[in-house]
Amino acid sequence: MSNTKTNSASCKAFRNILAGTASHPYITAFIICLSLAMFFLGSSEYMVPCVPVIFYAVFCGASALIVSHFCIKNRVNAVVTALLTAAVCAGGAPFFIWFRDTPHRILFIFAFGCIMLSALYFAFYSKKLARRFNTMLIIGLSFVVKLCYVLGTSVYDRQHDIGRFGGSDEIISGHMGYISYLFHNHRLYDGDYRGYLQYCHPPLHHSLCALWISFFNKVLGVNIDLAAESAQMLSLFWSMTIIITAYKIFRYFKLEGTALYVSLIITAFHPCFTFLSGLMNNDPLAWALTMGAVWFTLRWYRESTLKNIIGLAFCIGLGMMTKLSVGLIAPSVTIVFIAVLIKARKKYFLKLLGQFAAFAVVCAPLGLWFPIRGLVRWEIPLTYVQELPEMDQTIKGTTFIDRITDFSPPSVQQSF
Repeated sequence: MSNTKTNSASCKAFRNILAGTASHPYITAFIICLSLAMFFLGSSEYMVPCVPVIFYAVFCGASALIVSHFCIKNRVNAVVTALLTAAVCAGGAPFFIWFRDTPHRILFIFAFGCIMLSALYFAFYSKKLARRFNTMLIIGLSFVVKLCYVLGTSVYDRQHDIGRFGGSDEIISGHMGYISYLFHNHRLYDGDYRGYLQYCHPPLHHSLCALWISFFNKVLGVNIDLAAESAQMLSLFWSMTIIITAYKIFRYFKLEGTALYVSLIITAFHPCFTFLSGLMNNDPLAWALTMGAVWFTLRWYRESTLKNIIGLAFCIGLGMMTKLSVGLIAPSVTIVFIAVLIKARKKYFLKLLGQFAAFAVVCAPLGLWFPIRGLVRWEIPLTYVQELPEMDQTIKGTTFIDRITDFSPPSVQQSF
């Protein structure tokens, strides 16, 4: 009986960490991304020299936890437990020396992440907490894949309309140019932005990236180019929030067992979200806030409280402050609003009207101030989109009907 109690005590610390992570997944994901950004600055090439030592310390700590757990469970005495722990730690040391010197660091990080997560999973797995363990393993392995992709992809590789990070006296087109302008000038470009590619986007994503780069450059003293490279870790965080919110949506529909795990695996390892984790444009944050809007819409439909509709308002408003196309979710949300209003009838009619007013007060200013600013100051249309350059894949001369029905060889050849 005493051994069982001791064994339970050895599991308690790990399960408390697991419970804390599950209770605050977004905060946990942000802390991990920020910490790894300090270690790698967004690229395996810029790894801080102390990283192998830190990783080795993590390996030793996890090994001690796992070995002691199995030894206590099998009633092995403390001396043998200590010797086994020392042997495991000593056996792992050469791999970390190799990690320090090898150019194939991403391979090591991938293997290290997968082995550590799997080892902790199988050591402490509990049927009582099966769903928590299984989902944390899937999401954790998904994070490892995305992290390795980010560490092997620079801010100028596989990007869309990126431009480059410029100097204080430059105005450069592209997303990185937009970020660099905000970083150096601490304000929006004060002119008709139609002449500069991507400056037509609302500034939330680009402003957050500028703040992130400022923190690394001005607070931590990181070289400006490396600080800009580290901003990819912010996109990694947005990509992970998409997976976490997707899990919440699956649970909203009471998915369990195979249905839950298959859905989560498809989402967590979908190449689209791995690709998003390395993008420096505003798509990752726009997707993350759109997913948040879906989640809050479902919550509000089930429980029509002011708290839920304000959360929805912030997701859509901040989403449109990232990319105006996030507003395309509005018609679907409106249908839900109408359905709840009809369902409530007279009982909660005035209460719901008050909530709709609060939604508009929060959402409209956040989502529309930037295009209204352009309209008032430079007569830029509210729905202005910059013209695509002429290229083989341009479909602006193709009608809508042809776009959705024409699968002829010339059409396919044009797209690919």
